[in-house]
Amino acid sequence: MANFEERKDHTALEIDTGAVEMDISEEEEPPLSLTQCIANIKSKSAASWGWSAARTCGLIFFLYFFLFFLDLMGGSFKVLGGCTAGAMFEGLR
Repeated sequence: MANFEERKDHTALEIDTGAVEMDISEEEEPPLSLTQCIANIKSKSAASWGWSAARTCGLIFFLYFFLFFLDLMGGSFKVLGGCTAGAMFEGLR
């Protein structure tokens, strides 16, 4: 919210940034040890691992089709542009 104050010599604009007070006296947590990391991994459920596998497969699936359609687009530019526009996409293979 901005507040305007009229003064004799100029008009000042005060801007309320809504700053949040932070308590910086807290110490940071130490990094996890290797045994704690392994315990965290072992504590994950089968459903969590299943969702992770599904996301990974989905990522690979969409990456493959992105590259497939990029190649298809390069071929269509070759047809439409007489091989000059398709040469831009030739280096992506």
